[in-house]
Amino acid sequence: MRKIRLNIFGFFALFFAVSSYGQTGSISLLTPLDESESQTNYPIFSWTSVSNTSEGLGDVFYKIKLVEVANGQLPSVAIQNNSVHFSDELEDNTTLVYSTNAPTFTECKTYAWRVVAEEDREVTINEETVVQRFVIATSEVFTFFSYCDQQEIALEAALNNYLIMDKQMNPFIFLVPDAVPTLNFRYTELYNNDSLNVNLWTIDNESKSYILENYVIGEMHHGANFIKIDKEVFIDTPNSEKVYFLEVNSPQGLRYKGKVMFE
Repeated sequence: MRKIRLNIFGFFALFFAVSSYGQTGSISLLTPLDESESQTNYPIFSWTSVSNTSEGLGDVFYKIKLVEVANGQLPSVAIQNNSVHFSDELEDNTTLVYSTNAPTFTECKTYAWRVVAEEDREVTINEETVVQRFVIATSEVFTFFSYCDQQEIALEAALNNYLIMDKQMNPFIFLVPDAVPTLNFRYTELYNNDSLNVNLWTIDNESKSYILENYVIGEMHHGANFIKIDKEVFIDTPNSEKVYFLEVNSPQGLRYKGKVMFE
């Protein structure tokens, strides 16, 4: 018998044979932690191993995929639809150190990643044995925030008197002079909305202490928007040792978040 290596789309009949097996294992992503901030431009990606099945020929192949996540986009949607930032295949290896030769990460961006495990199996079609690659496990989707120069971002915010907001809580804290009369937050809206709800709080004794809760602001449009909060009305005497958390909730269930401290 001859052995022929085929792509999954090589034969129409083979498609049904492959689809009938299903996935038999599971992968857990380890590092970077989900929604964590990378402290380096060359992070280490790791995940749990998957055992080959009884039908497998021995080796397990892990395919890692990274994509950039747009503002307001779900990671699960991004991993399916966005352009691939980086991908690689490892044989029986569950750790990848991001190389200096790999595409560089854009600073202060959210990236999603996923790992798929595959194995080779022999399948007989019309009395001929072929070797086919099967998916045996797919991980969940994790995100991480690429390395940020916090001082540079904080300086930009202070000079321009606005604070950038994102779908996920950015790991950096914007530093704002205590003398500014208003807080101006910039974010990107995906829809036209009649109104948005704003929450502003600090943490006291491990619980939220709200300054604004479900505060309704006016009409917002698709694209870049600015939210202005009268600091002198709502935060008369800011505490320089506290972090102030701002959250904007849209009718579509999207949340945009940011953090600020006064100095």
